[in-house]
Amino acid sequence: MSKIFNNLLESKIETFVNEFKNLSKSLFLNENGNLIHPGEFGVYRERIVSELLSMVTPGRLDTGSGFIITVDDKVSTQCDIVIFDRNSTPKLESTNNQKFFPVETVAGVIEVKSNMSKSELIDSLKKLAEIKKLRNSIPITNPEIFKDNKKNINVFDPIVNIKDQMGTFIICNKFDFDIVKEFKKDKNFLDEVYSDDNDKYKHNMVLSIEDGLLLYHDGKKMIFYPYWKLGEFNKNVFMNPINNITQIPHVQISKYEHIILFLNYYNILISSVSIMYIEITNYLGSRRAKQVIYESKTEI
Repeated sequence: MSKIFNNLLESKIETFVNEFKNLSKSLFLNENGNLIHPGEFGVYRERIVSELLSMVTPGRLDTGSGFIITVDDKVSTQCDIVIFDRNSTPKLESTNNQKFFPVETVAGVIEVKSNMSKSELIDSLKKLAEIKKLRNSIPITNPEIFKDNKKNINVFDPIVNIKDQMGTFIICNKFDFDIVKEFKKDKNFLDEVYSDDNDKYKHNMVLSIEDGLLLYHDGKKMIFYPYWKLGEFNKNVFMNPINNITQIPHVQISKYEHIILFLNYYNILISSVSIMYIEITNYLGSRRAKQVIYESKTEI
């Protein structure tokens, strides 16, 4: 364990928590506690999250805000934070400065929220499932995969292969309901969020700054996993640093253990997501351009 890195990380997290919870409210709430300039408030919090993530995000990846598009004309709802490959992503902007990201080069999506009710959590999870499903639009016929800036030819299957799915996350200030009580009442209440069609596109992690971290486990050992996998890591678990960790004798942990764990798993996940080569002619309307590319490929 590197004390230098951990001290830097703790300092970064301390600043993040203070800005997310306190400073952002003082800047964008009036004396009556009402939100002013909600658009700027959201942008400010998204920037705070991006700055924290930058410490554990590979340099080849970048973050932005906007919409994800596919070759078959599907468009996501607006995404708070899109993690994308900076080297492979074309700059697509409308005249209104709305940004669009081809699904092939998107590694992950993060929803940034304030205080979340149970219904808001469910709605956000459903939204992320639909976004994660967009990778099914990528042709699976021998696509070219770029990973760590090296080109590899692999079998691409976002339904079966976890690394071919984008990561989906929620970061919020706190839950406006007792999530532990919800789990005690119905341990499968989050599974019921997903229809059979969306069952393979479950979220990766949900971080509540005040409460803890939603992850998965195998139902036997309390070893956490940042993704759902049928038949293996398919049980929801809520990791509260006080309740789950400090019971271990002689173990001294940070009060931000859940945030550190989130950042650790985020790094592992986002680093391993397959980045696809964009066949730009698939996005273009010109038949002649497509014919030129086809002819070039057949001559090689």
